[in-house]
Amino acid sequence: MKLRTFFLIYFIPFILISLISYFTSYININKDDTLSDSGPRSAAGKTISRKFVWDLRPDRTIITELELPLKEIKKEMKNFGINLKIKHPSYISKQGFFRTKEGLVLNYKSIFENSIPIFKKISPYITYSAGLNGGKDPIVCFLKFVQAIKYKIPPKFMNGKYIMEFLPPLNCLFLKYGDCDSKSVLLAELLEGDSYKKEKMAIVILRGFGIFHAILAIERTPMPGMLSFYINREGPYIPIETTDKGWMPGFSNKQVLLCLQNGKFRFVKLF
Repeated sequence: MKLRTFFLIYFIPFILISLISYFTSYININKDDTLSDSGPRSAAGKTISRKFVWDLRPDRTIITELELPLKEIKKEMKNFGINLKIKHPSYISKQGFFRTKEGLVLNYKSIFENSIPIFKKISPYITYSAGLNGGKDPIVCFLKFVQAIKYKIPPKFMNGKYIMEFLPPLNCLFLKYGDCDSKSVLLAELLEGDSYKKEKMAIVILRGFGIFHAILAIERTPMPGMLSFYINREGPYIPIETTDKGWMPGFSNKQVLLCLQNGKFRFVKLF
């Protein structure tokens, strides 16, 4: 009788507390702020569906449904963003940044290279949804797709880490928004993921004449009327404006042109 009383008073509550503690830890471990907007998932729970409605031409609206891999979404954010209390250069570099005299700077090249494998699977779905035949230049297709993604500046912090108001490309797709540099890197990934041809690309950070902006630049011969510029005798590069709808490759606003003409920019190669 005493043994049974001891069991009821002490042992069962201990088991209940242990179970509660276990499940609480499990939930916390698997909690991911970037997945709060969960959306429909596959039966196996390995992908998450995202629908994009965009106009390839004024008379042609495309609906693209992508199945994005949850594991890669989490992995990308795990490998991006820093704890500002940790100052070690190798940690900062590993998490997508580097430090200069001016402070922390995003390492666009590293972020771009880390995401290439997954976009080799994503890019073909977009061109297929648009009815683009293999071997054709996909730049207008991808540009229209990215321009249709909502322009929104990301927060400075996400998941407790400093991300400098930047979303890496797969999470830009997952969250369906991004700012100028987030969308520019996303477009670069889509182009790199396609098998059309490999082109030299760069992120151009423009600062001056009333703007602080980022565009993608691609090395190719400009068509008549297009803007183009050279960097250290390399080029010509044409600017690609991802922020607003309507801009075609090689065209941008007057402020971008003034920054390019007057050297008010930073050129970051992605190749």
